[in-house]
Amino acid sequence: MRGVRLRVGFLTLLAIVLVGWMARPAVAAAGDLDPTFGDNGKVTTGQIGVDILKGIADIALQPDGKIVAVGTATSPQGDEWYFALVRYKTDGRVDGSFGQGGGVVTDIGEHAFGHAVAIQTDGKIVAGGHAPCPPYGIDCMTLVRYNVDGSVDKTFGTAGIARAKLGFCGCEVNDLAIQPDGKIVAAGWRFKGDDANNDDWFAVARFNSDGSLDQTFGTKGKLALSFGYGDDFAWGVALQPDGKIVVAGEGAKNFYATGSDIAVARLNTDGSLDPTFWRKGMRTVNISGDRWDGAYGVAIQADGKIVAAGFSYADFAASDPQFVATRLNPDGSLDAGFGHRGRVVTAVGGFGGYAGAVAVYPGGKILAAGRSFVDDTQDSSDFVLVRYTSDGRPDPTFGGDGTVITSFGTGADVANALAVQADGKMLAAGEVYARFGLARYLGDI
Repeated sequence: MRGVRLRVGFLTLLAIVLVGWMARPAVAAAGDLDPTFGDNGKVTTGQIGVDILKGIADIALQPDGKIVAVGTATSPQGDEWYFALVRYKTDGRVDGSFGQGGGVVTDIGEHAFGHAVAIQTDGKIVAGGHAPCPPYGIDCMTLVRYNVDGSVDKTFGTAGIARAKLGFCGCEVNDLAIQPDGKIVAAGWRFKGDDANNDDWFAVARFNSDGSLDQTFGTKGKLALSFGYGDDFAWGVALQPDGKIVVAGEGAKNFYATGSDIAVARLNTDGSLDPTFWRKGMRTVNISGDRWDGAYGVAIQADGKIVAAGFSYADFAASDPQFVATRLNPDGSLDAGFGHRGRVVTAVGGFGGYAGAVAVYPGGKILAAGRSFVDDTQDSSDFVLVRYTSDGRPDPTFGGDGTVITSFGTGADVANALAVQADGKMLAAGEVYARFGLARYLGDI
């Protein structure tokens, strides 16, 4: 009997211990949604007044931690399109002190689209995109500057709006960077007109702090770059500590040989191509064969290496989508210590996806955010974040396998923008059911 009582007592004690262990709250880990932000880590915003929001294209963090998001809004009838900004408090609530109830809609012509945002050291906000350029009505690179309260800064450009036109066939801004001297670098593309596979170039413009074009940069403040035969689109821009400008996107030396490739150019401070970067300041990176490749985001590490992340498709029909990244040494050569010969292809979900933005950590880790398709129709998708170790491997301390997928429900959820806060928390922002959508994740630094 003694042995039976001991055995029963041990089993009872073990059961109590197991129940207690199972009842403990789960330990939060890097990549978990932040429960202090919005609705258990997620925020969506559908309207500014009567105007309908159409997704976040970019975000910027203020020094006080507030989040400024830029995108596009439409009129209720859907026949007019506007720059749209919303500012969020640190807990994800819309900041009612900004604009009209937390948002701003700016009419710059009936078809204006906001793509990029950056914040000056004085707190003023610069948004970039494209809008009709008078008097002809073609699209041009367009900037609008706002005061801290969301009102348009009428001291900038013409009544708050600055424009740059390259040629007569249209152009746009896809990303912005503000130099320490206050000058604003805008990167995007221009349509030059040619055959269907070779009619777009990288476009870069630099504006003075008052909105005028900087005449010391390029040709009267503007320049266009062609990588060879193929369409060239600049999607991202980053500034080096020495003032040189790195622009990344998609392009090709010979479209028929390699398809579209990840394309990177580095400019000197005067806008000239930097001859110390690869061959004459420009290079392309082919992910594989004749796939359609490109980079939506670019970032510069503390050691000067350049990380670009984006997409690779089997063909122009966007089949077999792949989430990809590449890293270049400061001289433009591929970094053999990153992934496979400087390239990384990551499986995200069961049906692929792509990266829309990238950021680097001081310690060398790399974070990319984008889209993970939920079926082979590519209609529905989720936010996806992937974190890599400094050598390009998936980081097992993030989401267990380096990847975190977040669904807001059915529909197309796309992360277009990314920011890492000073406390290590991570913000991803983009389009959720064609609305503004954000998610914040716990960090570990």
